[in-house]
Amino acid sequence: MKMFIKRNISKFKKNIFCFAVASLVLISSVTYAESVPEKSAEEVEITTDEEIEYAGEYLKYIMALINDYYVEEVSIDELVKGAIAGMAGKLDQYSMFLDDDGLNKIVNESRNEFVGMGISYYEKYKDGYPLISGVYEDGPAYKAGIEKNDILISVDGINVKDMASADITSIVSGKKGKTIKVVVKRDEEDKEISVKIDEFITPTVFVSKLDEILDSVDRSKGEKVRYIQITEFADGTGKEFKKAVEKIKKQNVENVIIDLRFNGGGVTQAAYEICEILIKEGPFLNIKRKDGKYNVNSEDDNAPFKNIAILTNEATASASELVAAVLKDNGAVIVGSKTYGKGVTQAIIELKNIGALKMTTEEFFPMSGRKINGVGIVPDYEVQQIKVITSESTDIDKDVENALKALGYDIETNEKKVSVIKELQKKYGISETGKINIDTVSVLNNEIVNKNYTDDKVFEKATEIIFSKIQG
Repeated sequence: MKMFIKRNISKFKKNIFCFAVASLVLISSVTYAESVPEKSAEEVEITTDEEIEYAGEYLKYIMALINDYYVEEVSIDELVKGAIAGMAGKLDQYSMFLDDDGLNKIVNESRNEFVGMGISYYEKYKDGYPLISGVYEDGPAYKAGIEKNDILISVDGINVKDMASADITSIVSGKKGKTIKVVVKRDEEDKEISVKIDEFITPTVFVSKLDEILDSVDRSKGEKVRYIQITEFADGTGKEFKKAVEKIKKQNVENVIIDLRFNGGGVTQAAYEICEILIKEGPFLNIKRKDGKYNVNSEDDNAPFKNIAILTNEATASASELVAAVLKDNGAVIVGSKTYGKGVTQAIIELKNIGALKMTTEEFFPMSGRKINGVGIVPDYEVQQIKVITSESTDIDKDVENALKALGYDIETNEKKVSVIKELQKKYGISETGKINIDTVSVLNNEIVNKNYTDDKVFEKATEIIFSKIQG
Protein backbone atom coordinates (compact mmCIF):
# COMPACT_ATOMS: atom_id res chain seq x y z
CA MET A 1 0.00 0.00 0.00
CA LYS A 2 1.03 3.58 -0.53
CA MET A 3 0.96 5.99 2.37
CA PHE A 4 -2.46 7.36 3.28
CA ILE A 5 -1.19 10.74 2.15
CA LYS A 6 -3.55 10.26 -0.81
CA ARG A 7 -6.50 9.59 1.46
CA ASN A 8 -6.67 12.80 3.45
CA ILE A 9 -5.01 12.03 6.78
CA SER A 10 -4.84 15.77 7.44
CA LYS A 11 -8.62 16.00 7.57
CA PHE A 12 -8.67 13.34 10.25
CA LYS A 13 -6.03 15.27 12.20
CA LYS A 14 -8.33 18.28 12.21
CA ASN A 15 -11.13 16.13 13.54
CA ILE A 16 -9.05 14.48 16.19
CA PHE A 17 -7.78 17.73 17.64
CA CYS A 18 -10.93 19.82 17.27
CA PHE A 19 -13.63 17.33 18.12
CA ALA A 20 -12.31 15.81 21.34
CA VAL A 21 -15.02 14.43 23.62
CA ALA A 22 -14.88 14.91 27.39
CA SER A 23 -11.22 14.61 28.44
CA LEU A 24 -10.16 12.33 25.63
CA VAL A 25 -10.56 11.82 21.91
CA LEU A 26 -11.84 10.80 19.27
CA ILE A 27 -15.24 11.14 17.80
CA SER A 28 -17.59 14.07 17.93
CA SER A 29 -20.42 11.58 17.50
CA VAL A 30 -23.02 14.32 17.19
CA THR A 31 -25.89 14.34 14.73
CA TYR A 32 -28.21 17.30 14.46
CA ALA A 33 -31.95 17.06 13.85
CA GLU A 34 -33.46 19.79 11.72
CA SER A 35 -37.14 19.26 12.47
CA VAL A 36 -37.87 20.48 16.00
CA PRO A 37 -40.47 23.29 15.80
CA GLU A 38 -39.49 26.62 17.28
CA LYS A 39 -41.73 27.59 20.20
CA SER A 40 -41.60 30.23 22.86
CA ALA A 41 -41.77 29.23 26.51
CA GLU A 42 -45.42 30.36 26.55
CA GLU A 43 -46.33 28.15 23.58
CA VAL A 44 -45.01 24.89 24.96
CA GLU A 45 -47.82 22.56 25.97
CA ILE A 46 -47.27 20.72 29.24
CA THR A 47 -49.24 17.59 30.06
CA THR A 48 -48.13 17.46 33.68
CA ASP A 49 -49.07 21.04 34.55
CA GLU A 50 -49.20 20.60 38.31
CA GLU A 51 -45.79 18.89 38.51
CA ILE A 52 -44.18 21.54 36.31
CA GLU A 53 -45.78 24.35 38.31
CA TYR A 54 -44.58 22.81 41.57
CA ALA A 55 -41.05 22.38 40.18
CA GLY A 56 -41.03 25.96 38.90
CA GLU A 57 -42.02 27.31 42.30
CA TYR A 58 -39.33 25.21 43.94
CA LEU A 59 -36.67 26.50 41.52
CA LYS A 60 -37.76 30.07 42.25
CA TYR A 61 -37.46 29.35 45.96
CA ILE A 62 -33.91 27.95 45.55
CA MET A 63 -32.85 30.92 43.41
CA ALA A 64 -34.24 33.31 46.02
CA LEU A 65 -32.29 31.51 48.76
CA ILE A 66 -29.07 31.80 46.74
CA ASN A 67 -29.76 35.43 45.92
CA ASP A 68 -30.43 36.31 49.57
CA TYR A 69 -27.85 34.24 51.42
CA TYR A 70 -25.01 33.07 49.15
CA VAL A 71 -21.80 34.79 50.26
CA GLU A 72 -20.76 35.94 46.74
CA GLU A 73 -22.65 37.83 44.06
CA VAL A 74 -24.14 35.61 41.35
CA SER A 75 -26.37 36.73 38.50
CA ILE A 76 -29.80 35.28 37.86
CA ASP A 77 -28.68 34.51 34.28
CA GLU A 78 -25.89 32.31 35.58
CA LEU A 79 -28.29 30.51 37.90
CA VAL A 80 -30.68 29.89 35.01
CA LYS A 81 -27.86 28.53 32.86
CA GLY A 82 -26.78 26.28 35.71
CA ALA A 83 -30.31 24.98 36.15
CA ILE A 84 -30.63 24.19 32.44
CA ALA A 85 -27.23 22.49 32.42
CA GLY A 86 -28.26 20.43 35.43
CA MET A 87 -31.50 19.31 33.83
CA ALA A 88 -29.72 18.40 30.58
CA GLY A 89 -27.21 16.42 32.60
CA LYS A 90 -30.03 14.19 33.83
CA LEU A 91 -30.86 13.15 30.25
CA ASP A 92 -28.37 11.15 28.14
CA GLN A 93 -24.67 11.60 27.39
CA TYR A 94 -25.41 13.58 24.21
CA SER A 95 -27.74 16.17 25.73
CA MET A 96 -26.25 19.35 27.20
CA PHE A 97 -26.56 23.09 27.69
CA LEU A 98 -24.56 25.23 25.25
CA ASP A 99 -23.50 28.77 26.00
CA ASP A 100 -23.19 31.22 23.11
CA ASP A 101 -19.59 30.18 22.35
CA GLY A 102 -20.51 26.50 22.36
CA LEU A 103 -23.49 27.13 20.10
CA ASN A 104 -21.43 29.19 17.64
CA LYS A 105 -18.77 26.48 17.53
CA ILE A 106 -21.31 23.79 16.67
CA VAL A 107 -22.98 25.95 14.02
CA ASN A 108 -19.63 26.78 12.38
CA GLU A 109 -18.49 23.15 12.44
CA SER A 110 -21.72 21.97 10.84
CA ARG A 111 -21.18 24.50 8.07
CA ASN A 112 -17.53 23.39 7.80
CA GLU A 113 -16.48 27.03 7.48
CA PHE A 114 -13.12 28.20 8.80
CA VAL A 115 -10.93 31.27 8.58
CA GLY A 116 -7.37 30.87 7.36
CA MET A 117 -5.39 30.04 4.24
CA GLY A 118 -7.34 26.93 3.22
CA ILE A 119 -4.56 24.35 3.16
CA SER A 120 -3.83 21.01 4.78
CA TYR A 121 -0.29 19.89 5.48
CA TYR A 122 1.95 17.32 7.11
CA GLU A 123 4.19 18.59 9.90
CA LYS A 124 7.99 18.26 9.77
CA TYR A 125 7.97 16.64 6.35
CA LYS A 126 11.25 17.82 4.84
CA ASP A 127 14.04 19.22 6.99
CA GLY A 128 11.37 20.08 9.54
CA TYR A 129 9.15 21.99 7.09
CA PRO A 130 5.51 21.02 6.40
CA LEU A 131 4.45 19.55 3.06
CA ILE A 132 1.23 21.05 1.72
CA SER A 133 -0.93 17.98 1.11
CA GLY A 134 -4.05 19.77 -0.05
CA VAL A 135 -5.25 23.18 -1.20
CA TYR A 136 -9.00 23.67 -0.76
CA GLU A 137 -10.73 24.66 -3.97
CA ASP A 138 -11.77 28.32 -4.04
CA GLY A 139 -9.99 28.93 -0.71
CA PRO A 140 -7.55 31.82 -0.13
CA ALA A 141 -4.40 29.77 -0.87
CA TYR A 142 -5.95 28.26 -4.01
CA LYS A 143 -6.84 31.72 -5.33
CA ALA A 144 -3.35 32.99 -4.54
CA GLY A 145 -1.59 30.19 -6.46
CA ILE A 146 -0.28 27.93 -3.70
CA GLU A 147 -0.17 24.33 -4.93
CA LYS A 148 -0.37 20.84 -3.50
CA ASN A 149 3.12 19.43 -2.73
CA ASP A 150 4.59 22.90 -2.12
CA ILE A 151 6.75 22.95 1.01
CA LEU A 152 5.70 25.61 3.51
CA ILE A 153 8.68 27.73 4.61
CA SER A 154 7.24 30.81 6.32
CA VAL A 155 3.91 32.45 7.10
CA ASP A 156 3.63 36.21 7.63
CA GLY A 157 7.39 36.46 8.08
CA ILE A 158 7.61 33.64 10.64
CA ASN A 159 9.71 30.58 9.78
CA VAL A 160 7.59 27.47 10.38
CA LYS A 161 10.38 24.91 10.63
CA ASP A 162 9.61 22.34 13.38
CA MET A 163 6.46 24.28 14.29
CA ALA A 164 3.35 22.46 15.52
CA SER A 165 0.18 22.82 13.44
CA ALA A 166 -1.63 24.69 16.22
CA ASP A 167 1.16 27.28 16.29
CA ILE A 168 1.08 27.70 12.51
CA THR A 169 -2.69 28.18 12.66
CA SER A 170 -2.31 30.78 15.41
CA ILE A 171 -0.18 32.95 13.10
CA VAL A 172 -3.23 33.78 10.97
CA SER A 173 -5.72 33.81 13.82
CA GLY A 174 -7.72 37.03 13.92
CA LYS A 175 -6.36 38.24 10.57
CA LYS A 176 -9.46 37.79 8.42
CA GLY A 177 -9.33 40.22 5.50
CA LYS A 178 -5.60 40.88 5.89
CA THR A 179 -3.04 39.96 3.23
CA ILE A 180 0.05 38.10 4.40
CA LYS A 181 3.21 36.88 2.70
CA VAL A 182 3.66 33.12 2.45
CA VAL A 183 6.92 31.55 1.28
CA VAL A 184 6.79 28.08 -0.26
CA LYS A 185 9.45 25.93 -1.89
CA ARG A 186 8.49 24.53 -5.28
CA ASP A 187 10.93 22.66 -7.52
CA GLU A 188 13.75 23.66 -5.17
CA GLU A 189 12.90 27.34 -5.65
CA ASP A 190 11.47 29.64 -2.96
CA LYS A 191 8.37 31.55 -4.01
CA GLU A 192 6.76 34.42 -2.07
CA ILE A 193 3.00 34.50 -2.51
CA SER A 194 0.50 37.02 -1.14
CA VAL A 195 -2.53 35.37 0.49
CA LYS A 196 -5.62 37.17 1.76
CA ILE A 197 -6.85 35.45 4.92
CA ASP A 198 -10.55 34.70 4.58
CA GLU A 199 -13.30 32.15 5.16
CA PHE A 200 -13.14 28.85 3.29
CA ILE A 201 -15.10 25.61 3.26
CA THR A 202 -13.22 22.36 3.76
CA PRO A 203 -14.27 19.46 1.55
CA THR A 204 -15.66 16.33 3.17
CA VAL A 205 -15.87 13.95 0.18
CA PHE A 206 -12.78 12.60 -1.61
CA VAL A 207 -12.69 10.28 -4.62
CA SER A 208 -9.74 8.20 -5.84
CA LYS A 209 -9.05 5.59 -8.46
CA LEU A 210 -7.76 2.33 -7.02
CA ASP A 211 -4.35 2.68 -8.68
CA GLU A 212 -3.92 5.94 -6.78
CA ILE A 213 -4.09 3.95 -3.54
CA LEU A 214 -2.73 0.50 -4.31
CA ASP A 215 0.84 0.01 -5.55
CA SER A 216 -0.25 -2.81 -7.80
CA VAL A 217 -3.74 -3.45 -9.05
CA ASP A 218 -5.18 -5.10 -12.12
CA ARG A 219 -5.86 -1.97 -14.15
CA SER A 220 -8.77 -3.50 -16.03
CA LYS A 221 -10.48 -4.24 -12.69
CA GLY A 222 -9.31 -1.10 -10.95
CA GLU A 223 -10.88 1.10 -13.62
CA LYS A 224 -14.27 -0.36 -12.68
CA VAL A 225 -14.10 0.72 -9.01
CA ARG A 226 -13.86 4.05 -7.20
CA TYR A 227 -12.90 4.73 -3.59
CA ILE A 228 -14.93 7.43 -1.82
CA GLN A 229 -13.89 8.75 1.58
CA ILE A 230 -16.41 10.79 3.59
CA THR A 231 -14.63 12.44 6.51
CA GLU A 232 -17.68 13.99 8.20
CA PHE A 233 -21.26 15.08 7.53
CA ALA A 234 -21.51 18.85 7.15
CA ASP A 235 -24.16 21.05 5.56
CA GLY A 236 -22.63 20.72 2.08
CA THR A 237 -21.64 17.04 2.21
CA GLY A 238 -24.75 15.86 0.34
CA LYS A 239 -24.06 18.23 -2.56
CA GLU A 240 -20.39 17.22 -2.63
CA PHE A 241 -21.37 13.57 -2.72
CA LYS A 242 -23.92 14.09 -5.49
CA LYS A 243 -21.31 15.89 -7.59
CA ALA A 244 -18.82 13.05 -7.00
CA VAL A 245 -21.38 10.39 -7.98
CA GLU A 246 -22.29 12.24 -11.17
CA LYS A 247 -18.61 12.39 -12.13
CA ILE A 248 -18.11 8.68 -11.38
CA LYS A 249 -21.17 7.71 -13.43
CA LYS A 250 -19.88 9.71 -16.42
CA GLN A 251 -16.84 7.42 -16.26
CA ASN A 252 -19.16 4.39 -16.50
CA VAL A 253 -18.11 3.07 -13.08
CA GLU A 254 -20.70 0.99 -11.23
CA ASN A 255 -18.74 -0.19 -8.17
CA VAL A 256 -17.63 1.87 -5.18
CA ILE A 257 -15.90 1.48 -1.83
CA ILE A 258 -17.17 4.07 0.66
CA ASP A 259 -14.89 4.70 3.65
CA LEU A 260 -16.71 5.80 6.82
CA ARG A 261 -13.93 4.91 9.25
CA PHE A 262 -13.12 7.65 11.78
CA ASN A 263 -16.24 9.55 10.70
CA GLY A 264 -17.98 10.56 13.92
CA GLY A 265 -21.14 11.92 12.32
CA GLY A 266 -22.47 15.43 11.81
CA VAL A 267 -25.57 16.81 10.14
CA THR A 268 -28.41 14.30 9.77
CA GLN A 269 -29.76 15.90 6.61
CA ALA A 270 -26.47 15.21 4.80
CA ALA A 271 -26.77 11.51 5.68
CA TYR A 272 -30.35 11.48 4.37
CA GLU A 273 -29.24 13.09 1.11
CA ILE A 274 -26.52 10.49 0.56
CA CYS A 275 -28.94 7.63 1.18
CA GLU A 276 -31.43 9.16 -1.25
CA ILE A 277 -28.73 9.30 -3.93
CA LEU A 278 -27.66 5.69 -3.47
CA ILE A 279 -30.91 3.73 -3.08
CA LYS A 280 -34.10 3.27 -5.06
CA GLU A 281 -37.43 4.93 -4.35
CA GLY A 282 -39.16 4.05 -1.10
CA PRO A 283 -38.77 4.31 2.69
CA PHE A 284 -35.25 3.76 3.99
CA LEU A 285 -35.27 4.91 7.60
CA ASN A 286 -37.67 4.72 10.53
CA ILE A 287 -37.55 7.56 13.05
CA LYS A 288 -38.86 7.16 16.61
CA ARG A 289 -39.96 10.32 18.41
CA LYS A 290 -41.89 10.93 21.60
CA ASP A 291 -45.01 11.64 19.56
CA GLY A 292 -44.74 8.50 17.41
CA LYS A 293 -42.82 7.11 14.44
CA TYR A 294 -42.38 8.14 10.83
CA ASN A 295 -40.36 7.08 7.79
CA VAL A 296 -37.80 8.92 5.70
CA ASN A 297 -38.25 8.20 1.98
CA SER A 298 -36.16 8.27 -1.16
CA GLU A 299 -37.86 9.68 -4.25
CA ASP A 300 -35.17 8.66 -6.75
CA ASP A 301 -35.87 5.41 -8.60
CA ASN A 302 -32.32 5.09 -9.91
CA ALA A 303 -29.64 3.39 -7.77
CA PRO A 304 -26.35 4.46 -9.40
CA PHE A 305 -24.07 1.57 -8.36
CA LYS A 306 -24.28 -2.21 -8.67
CA ASN A 307 -21.86 -3.05 -5.86
CA ILE A 308 -21.06 -1.04 -2.73
CA ALA A 309 -18.67 -1.90 0.09
CA ILE A 310 -18.75 0.22 3.26
CA LEU A 311 -15.64 0.45 5.45
CA THR A 312 -16.29 0.87 9.20
CA ASN A 313 -14.51 0.79 12.54
CA GLU A 314 -15.12 1.66 16.20
CA ALA A 315 -15.02 5.38 15.35
CA THR A 316 -17.78 5.14 12.73
CA ALA A 317 -20.63 6.84 14.57
CA SER A 318 -24.02 8.49 14.36
CA ALA A 319 -24.78 9.79 10.83
CA SER A 320 -22.12 7.40 9.50
CA GLU A 321 -23.92 4.49 11.12
CA LEU A 322 -27.19 5.72 9.66
CA VAL A 323 -25.74 5.56 6.14
CA ALA A 324 -24.02 2.21 6.74
CA ALA A 325 -27.19 0.61 8.15
CA VAL A 326 -29.42 1.89 5.34
CA LEU A 327 -27.00 0.74 2.63
CA LYS A 328 -26.58 -2.64 4.32
CA ASP A 329 -30.37 -3.06 4.11
CA ASN A 330 -30.10 -2.28 0.41
CA GLY A 331 -27.42 -4.79 -0.51
CA ALA A 332 -24.11 -3.16 0.46
CA VAL A 333 -21.51 -5.19 2.35
CA ILE A 334 -19.90 -3.86 5.53
CA VAL A 335 -16.17 -4.51 5.95
CA GLY A 336 -14.04 -3.71 9.00
CA SER A 337 -14.97 -3.69 12.69
CA LYS A 338 -18.11 -2.97 14.72
CA THR A 339 -19.26 0.63 14.75
CA TYR A 340 -19.58 2.96 17.75
CA GLY A 341 -23.30 2.55 18.44
CA LYS A 342 -24.93 5.99 18.38
CA GLY A 343 -28.35 5.67 16.80
CA VAL A 344 -29.90 8.86 18.17
CA THR A 345 -30.06 12.43 16.91
CA GLN A 346 -30.02 15.74 18.76
CA ALA A 347 -31.92 18.95 18.15
CA ILE A 348 -30.28 22.30 18.83
CA ILE A 349 -32.96 24.49 20.44
CA GLU A 350 -31.89 28.09 20.83
CA LEU A 351 -32.81 29.82 24.09
CA LYS A 352 -33.19 33.58 23.80
CA ASN A 353 -30.27 35.55 25.32
CA ILE A 354 -28.93 32.47 27.12
CA GLY A 355 -27.54 29.90 24.67
CA ALA A 356 -29.07 26.64 23.51
CA LEU A 357 -30.22 23.23 24.64
CA LYS A 358 -28.81 20.26 22.70
CA MET A 359 -31.22 17.44 23.38
CA THR A 360 -31.76 13.93 22.05
CA THR A 361 -35.13 13.94 20.28
CA GLU A 362 -35.02 10.97 17.91
CA GLU A 363 -33.78 7.40 17.57
CA PHE A 364 -33.30 6.01 14.06
CA PHE A 365 -33.59 2.47 12.70
CA PRO A 366 -33.07 1.06 9.20
CA MET A 367 -36.23 -0.47 7.74
CA SER A 368 -35.04 -3.91 8.84
CA GLY A 369 -35.64 -2.68 12.40
CA ARG A 370 -32.04 -3.33 13.44
CA LYS A 371 -31.18 -1.35 16.61
CA ILE A 372 -28.02 0.76 16.42
CA ASN A 373 -27.99 2.86 19.58
CA GLY A 374 -25.84 1.23 22.24
CA VAL A 375 -25.29 -1.74 19.93
CA GLY A 376 -23.44 -0.67 16.79
CA ILE A 377 -23.32 -2.40 13.40
CA VAL A 378 -21.50 -5.71 13.08
CA PRO A 379 -19.68 -5.97 9.72
CA ASP A 380 -20.40 -8.70 7.19
CA TYR A 381 -16.65 -9.22 6.91
CA GLU A 382 -14.75 -8.51 10.11
CA VAL A 383 -11.20 -7.22 9.67
CA GLN A 384 -9.55 -5.87 12.81
CA GLN A 385 -7.01 -3.07 12.82
CA ILE A 386 -5.35 -1.21 15.67
CA LYS A 387 -8.08 0.46 17.69
CA VAL A 388 -8.01 4.17 18.38
CA ILE A 389 -8.52 5.31 21.96
CA THR A 390 -11.89 6.92 22.60
CA SER A 391 -13.61 8.69 25.46
CA GLU A 392 -15.32 5.38 26.25
CA SER A 393 -12.04 3.89 27.47
CA THR A 394 -12.12 2.63 31.05
CA ASP A 395 -8.35 2.12 31.34
CA ILE A 396 -6.41 4.70 29.36
CA ASP A 397 -2.97 3.54 30.52
CA LYS A 398 -3.68 -0.02 29.42
CA ASP A 399 -5.13 1.10 26.09
CA VAL A 400 -2.08 3.28 25.42
CA GLU A 401 0.24 0.38 26.20
CA ASN A 402 -1.68 -1.93 23.87
CA ALA A 403 -1.60 0.68 21.11
CA LEU A 404 2.13 1.26 21.48
CA LYS A 405 2.79 -2.48 21.31
CA ALA A 406 0.56 -2.84 18.25
CA LEU A 407 2.51 -0.02 16.59
CA GLY A 408 5.71 -1.99 17.17
CA TYR A 409 7.28 0.06 19.95
CA ASP A 410 9.42 -1.63 22.61
CA ILE A 411 7.90 -0.70 25.98
CA GLU A 412 9.03 -3.69 28.04
CA THR A 413 10.12 -1.42 30.88
CA ASN A 414 8.59 1.76 32.23
CA GLU A 415 11.73 3.66 31.22
CA LYS A 416 11.31 2.51 27.62
CA LYS A 417 7.63 3.44 27.64
CA VAL A 418 8.38 6.94 28.91
CA SER A 419 11.09 7.31 26.25
CA VAL A 420 8.69 6.26 23.47
CA ILE A 421 6.00 8.67 24.68
CA LYS A 422 8.56 11.50 24.74
CA GLU A 423 9.55 10.59 21.18
CA LEU A 424 5.95 10.91 20.03
CA GLN A 425 5.47 14.17 21.92
CA LYS A 426 8.61 15.61 20.32
CA LYS A 427 7.52 14.48 16.86
CA TYR A 428 4.24 16.39 17.15
CA GLY A 429 5.65 19.42 18.91
CA ILE A 430 3.85 19.00 22.24
CA SER A 431 5.31 19.17 25.75
CA GLU A 432 7.78 16.29 26.26
CA THR A 433 6.59 15.09 29.65
CA GLY A 434 6.61 11.36 28.97
CA LYS A 435 3.17 11.27 30.58
CA ILE A 436 -0.18 10.26 29.09
CA ASN A 437 -2.60 13.18 28.63
CA ILE A 438 -5.21 14.29 26.09
CA ASP A 439 -2.63 15.67 23.66
CA THR A 440 -0.55 12.50 23.88
CA VAL A 441 -3.58 10.30 23.23
CA SER A 442 -4.48 12.51 20.25
CA VAL A 443 -1.06 12.17 18.61
CA LEU A 444 -0.99 8.45 19.39
CA ASN A 445 -4.33 8.12 17.61
CA ASN A 446 -2.79 9.90 14.62
CA GLU A 447 -0.04 7.29 14.58
CA ILE A 448 -2.65 4.53 14.73
CA VAL A 449 -4.58 6.00 11.81
CA ASN A 450 -1.39 6.38 9.77
CA LYS A 451 -0.49 2.76 10.46
CA ASN A 452 -3.97 1.47 9.68
CA TYR A 453 -4.09 3.26 6.34
CA THR A 454 -0.51 2.36 5.42
CA ASP A 455 -1.15 -1.35 5.99
CA ASP A 456 -4.84 -1.28 5.14
CA LYS A 457 -6.20 -4.82 5.46
CA VAL A 458 -9.78 -3.50 5.59
CA PHE A 459 -9.44 -1.76 2.23
CA GLU A 460 -7.68 -4.78 0.73
CA LYS A 461 -10.53 -7.06 1.84
CA ALA A 462 -13.15 -4.70 0.42
CA THR A 463 -11.27 -4.58 -2.88
CA GLU A 464 -11.14 -8.37 -2.97
CA ILE A 465 -14.90 -8.58 -2.35
CA ILE A 466 -15.77 -6.00 -5.01
CA PHE A 467 -13.47 -7.69 -7.55
CA SER A 468 -15.12 -11.04 -6.90
CA LYS A 469 -18.54 -9.51 -7.53
CA ILE A 470 -17.34 -7.95 -10.79
CA GLN A 471 -16.04 -11.33 -11.95
CA GLY A 472 -19.27 -13.02 -10.91
